[in-house]
Amino acid sequence: MKDEMFVKIDLHVHSPYSFDCYKGNKNDQEFYEILKQAKKKGLKIISITDHNSIDGYKKLIQLKESLTTQKNSLEKITDSEQSKVLLAQIIERLALFSDILILPGLEFETNDGIHILVIFNNTVQTNVIERFLADGGYKPEDFGHENPSTFANWDINYLLDESKKYECLVIDAHTDSNKGILNTIPKGKARAHCFSHPQLSGVCYNNEDQKNKLQETMKTAKEYSRSTSLAFVKFSDSHKAKDVGLHSTWIKIVNLTFSNLRAAFNNPTEMIFTHEPSTAKILQNLLKLDESYGVPSLEEAPDLFKRLFCALTNTNGGFILLGVREDKTPIGVELKKPYDNSFIDKIRSISKDLPPMRIRYSFYDFVENKVIVSILIFPDEHLASIKGDDRIYSIKSKKLTTLSASEIQNLVEERTSTQIESLINKRIQSVENDCGLIKNLFASMPIIRSYEKKIIDRKLEYKFVSAEIIDVKSIKKLNQERKSLRANGKTRGNIFYFSDPIPPRLTSAYLRYSLPLFFSSPQVPKNVLKPTIYVVPFGGVFYSTRDYPFYSDKSESIMKIHESQTNSPYGIKFTACFLKSSFLLWYILTKFDDCNLFSGKIIESIRLPLFHIKKPECASLIQKINAYFDQSITSENQFLIQSGKINEKQAMTKLVEEHNSKIDNISYNIDKTIYELMELSTKEIDTIEVTLKLNKIYLPQSPTLNASLISSSKLSVNSES
Repeated sequence: MKDEMFVKIDLHVHSPYSFDCYKGNKNDQEFYEILKQAKKKGLKIISITDHNSIDGYKKLIQLKESLTTQKNSLEKITDSEQSKVLLAQIIERLALFSDILILPGLEFETNDGIHILVIFNNTVQTNVIERFLADGGYKPEDFGHENPSTFANWDINYLLDESKKYECLVIDAHTDSNKGILNTIPKGKARAHCFSHPQLSGVCYNNEDQKNKLQETMKTAKEYSRSTSLAFVKFSDSHKAKDVGLHSTWIKIVNLTFSNLRAAFNNPTEMIFTHEPSTAKILQNLLKLDESYGVPSLEEAPDLFKRLFCALTNTNGGFILLGVREDKTPIGVELKKPYDNSFIDKIRSISKDLPPMRIRYSFYDFVENKVIVSILIFPDEHLASIKGDDRIYSIKSKKLTTLSASEIQNLVEERTSTQIESLINKRIQSVENDCGLIKNLFASMPIIRSYEKKIIDRKLEYKFVSAEIIDVKSIKKLNQERKSLRANGKTRGNIFYFSDPIPPRLTSAYLRYSLPLFFSSPQVPKNVLKPTIYVVPFGGVFYSTRDYPFYSDKSESIMKIHESQTNSPYGIKFTACFLKSSFLLWYILTKFDDCNLFSGKIIESIRLPLFHIKKPECASLIQKINAYFDQSITSENQFLIQSGKINEKQAMTKLVEEHNSKIDNISYNIDKTIYELMELSTKEIDTIEVTLKLNKIYLPQSPTLNASLISSSKLSVNSES
């Protein structure tokens, strides 16, 4: 184990993008002042947590990138004194970003009025966090407002469950205020469920008495039991630069990474303190804990260690202290350096008859060459026992005990009951979701009626060309290579290849419209210059200027629509956009309870709306949609060219994320333009998008900054506020 260190953190820092309540200056310089203050207070990790917004963090990163770009440019100029002065100023500002981990975060307000800090890994792309906000019910116009005009989609429990999908920490921002869990949710099962939820990592508090009462409740009340302890922390909640670090927390960490930060929150007893800690104080706290048990050494008391391991695993977890007598008198154990290797060897030697271990250990120097080892044991839903020993061990009244047959039965029944209760809660959420869908169905009816009045009177005769099937035996090269084929295909090829059914919407997809093309043997029929829409099993829609033969492991046929078969005055590009639009997916989902465009009954029922295409405003919107379509095709082609030149995983990941974000924005603009063309109101758009969200269908999200109160991101290093 590398040497750990204690560092100060402040995970609740606002920026000028908290529009309603930020008291400092609202300009670029303020972001540098925030970092200056963090450095002054000795902080090593901060999180920018604006109200329902990630824009402040994005701004800070943009400033850093702008500084880096300017630095690289100025370093090439060697004959200008002015450039040297400017370069020195830029280097000084860039130094503010060094030796400090800046994490993206949110102060998310749930629909039951609770303010929750959601702190993300800094490797998470901001468009992913914006997706989190959008799913939670917040739109760009709500970003940065403490009291947004929109109610969130999620209550506290729903947020805790949804956040499991992300690399994040979830912390109650003001637990003992009217914005926190403790004082907002009435005493009872609902409150207990929040505090016991494994996704809640910590709570910020002000009042020591309330903190002590909550800690005692969590120790004694069964419904508050957790697999890991809850961290009690203090952060500044700063709303101007000079308040950053006014309150902070100390954590024990190996290095400045999000994963190490999260590891600290998994063991707050040893690793998180609201005052500067010391080794002596940590040991003293461990020895006083009701949940800690002494074992003199693994050699002297191996059976005691095994029984305690099983007992703590079978209850609520706790600590085994090696080098401590059963009466909690510390004596230390001898371990050779490096301690890690010596300790692991000893654990392995005695754990062969134990179930797989989930532990975390720390070493504390005691006297001379002796140490005390704290071993954190995590509870498990499965009962642990020692091989060859038919007894089940547990902790009862703070003592190691053996359970009777009836106690074992009660414990199993209790755990089964807890599991069933968890399933019931999930089912309740599902029912609530269904109720939301039913409510939305009523709101959908007038939109459907309005749409169907606008459809073209004649039926669109989609005459699907019979799917061409390529003989696998005649494609020897493809047959040999297809195991290694990437989903994004190539920029050039002579066949359209896909392996699995493709839905109309994916969370992340390199290609939204372009075909995944591959080269095959010369025997493949030549493609024909003919603009074509392809609809594949499960409803995916692609477009090409050529009619390609196709090959698939899983499907014998696809649907092809040629421009002459659409009977559309708008063109085939518009048709492709309309088939992939949120509006159309909502329409067929509402009418058919299915989004699979490949279904004959669905595709044959689709009509394009009758727009007044001779009116300048309609013609302009259709032209705009076609332009967005062209942007998407161009971007996808550029991505394929760039990706073919990259071998390094991290660079490829960055390229993929940037590309998906760009395409997401284009798809978002297509959706919004179709809404405008359909003359839909904001309320009608909300109905459409909520329906898609409740059905877990991906919605494109615009990453556009809400910069109404902040100036352009252009940097002027000479301007000070």
